[in-house]
Amino acid sequence: MRLIPNKRAFYRMAMEGKFGNVPRMWWSYADFIADGSPFVTLGIRCIRPGSKAFRPFVVCDMVPQVVSELGLHDGDFILSETLPACDRVLQGEISYVNGGLVFFYTCNNEPMRYALEKDGRHAYGWQAKELLRKHAPPSEAENILDLLDTYSCGGIYETCIEITIHDGSIPFGIYPWQSTIVWEVRQY
Repeated sequence: MRLIPNKRAFYRMAMEGKFGNVPRMWWSYADFIADGSPFVTLGIRCIRPGSKAFRPFVVCDMVPQVVSELGLHDGDFILSETLPACDRVLQGEISYVNGGLVFFYTCNNEPMRYALEKDGRHAYGWQAKELLRKHAPPSEAENILDLLDTYSCGGIYETCIEITIHDGSIPFGIYPWQSTIVWEVRQY
């Protein structure tokens, strides 16, 4: 049985702190407002099965309008803090594929989707581990590898973890002292 059956389960587990440092998230705009968070921009992610709708860097006051334009309703989306301008040191997707460790990564400082399209590279096996350990603080690198081992269930499932490691100059996420951000743990 998959431990993360869908996006909704991932976000629930992320909000419970199961994956390390993830962006702060809210189930609705009302939850965000009630929290009194100081963020200027948010990401809107649709969590309907099969949807890939995502809008990053939405000015907070515009969230209700953008949600409406996307045709979303409470329960269809989550809001999350967006990573402000900082130096992204390493980012990408690390996974086990056919039993082997693969890291599709970039050192490009743009948002991950664009950076990987421009100059994504692959590292395999021990080279992937060393790349992660070279750029992330030791405990954070081990946390990522432990997450991968835990959620791939010994290689039974192909689990993918999306991460960004930044220079640590800005506090971000539910553990703001960490410089490694887990954006997603996918098993679905």
